[in-house]
Amino acid sequence: MKQKNTYKKCRNSIKIYFFLLEWMIDSYIDFCKESSKIVLNKKKNYNKKKKNDNDSDDGYDDKKKNKSKNKEKEKEVKELKVEKNIETLVSALLKFVKSDFGVIFQSQLVEEELINSMIKLGFDLLEIQSKNKILKNNSAIKEKNFEYLQYIITKHSSCHSNNSIESNSLILKLTSKIVNLIFTDEQSTDNLVGFVVSSLTMSNASLTSLGHKIIHEVVDRINKEGNVESQGNGLKSVTTFLIKLSEKNAKIIYSNLSSLISFYEVDSYMVRNTLTELITNMILFIITLTAENEDTMEHHKKTKQNFIVMLFERIYDKSSHCRKTVLTCFAKLVENNCLEYPDYLKLIKEAYLRLQDEKSSVRKIALSLCNSLIGIYPSLFKQPCYLSYSEIDKVLSETSNAKMQLEREINKLKNATKA
Repeated sequence: MKQKNTYKKCRNSIKIYFFLLEWMIDSYIDFCKESSKIVLNKKKNYNKKKKNDNDSDDGYDDKKKNKSKNKEKEKEVKELKVEKNIETLVSALLKFVKSDFGVIFQSQLVEEELINSMIKLGFDLLEIQSKNKILKNNSAIKEKNFEYLQYIITKHSSCHSNNSIESNSLILKLTSKIVNLIFTDEQSTDNLVGFVVSSLTMSNASLTSLGHKIIHEVVDRINKEGNVESQGNGLKSVTTFLIKLSEKNAKIIYSNLSSLISFYEVDSYMVRNTLTELITNMILFIITLTAENEDTMEHHKKTKQNFIVMLFERIYDKSSHCRKTVLTCFAKLVENNCLEYPDYLKLIKEAYLRLQDEKSSVRKIALSLCNSLIGIYPSLFKQPCYLSYSEIDKVLSETSNAKMQLEREINKLKNATKA
């Protein structure tokens, strides 16, 4: 009986310690929010004052100027203290979750409500850090916070019921918060990719599905926003996230690619370029797959061929940025020997036609691709069923002429810039 009471007291002490840390961090978060509001209001007031100012020096006062400078310095000192205190508290949180406090709960699970509060605190801090000038550039807080979140989710959240109301509610909130961070905080991209990849290895089915839910919500938002603000910062941030995720874990993108195909219908060239790069990474992923039976292998081959057809279509995209990107991606596929003979023949023709593109940046990439293809001619055209030697000579001659023309144009541009 005494031992049970001792464990109960210990469990209560653990909760009190966490809620104390939470209260302290929340108070600093509130300070950061207020600080951000003050900065915004100051900017608005300054712009109003500037509008109403008629170039007169009557309102200029050295004392007032010095007073405001002193206030700014005091504010900066206070902000530095807040930043340092938050970093100390996050370190304490990380140390706390790594202390394996779950042992005190014995055979019981740590209360789901407590775990959810811990996760909420971590994401609240990430959210305010992405918006606040004081914390935005502090990578130490960010890295410790992500480590704290990964540890608490992996160690404790995976122990709870997969289909509980609390668990499903948590996943919805997590998805929403992560997607918001993906769109607003480009500096956290690597950490967010790492977090999503680690969630795929968890035993909790709800958490394993987190990555898929994030991709679906990202697609929905891009389809809405991609046509409104064509090249916005949020789009740049999210496209970087998707490309890095495909490099770290190609499987999750491959299984969700059917929903990503709609990116080619978005107005933003940045979004279309992202899909082109994702498809290229998927082709590289497919050639590494091993299948247990012929049917599966045939399916992978057909999928790969469909992807290559999509890339060929992008060569005629209305945006020169997209044409340039797809030629760069083809160069990557040529380098990794991912194409079949008919695809090489088609690519030679298309690369040659792009040498006559209206944009010099596209012609430059096309020329580089032609040179790469010329390098593999001996292995490609040993058999007479493909191009004859006279046809190869013709392509070489035309490529050489196009190269000379491009060099002349580059020199003209250089001379015009100097002048």
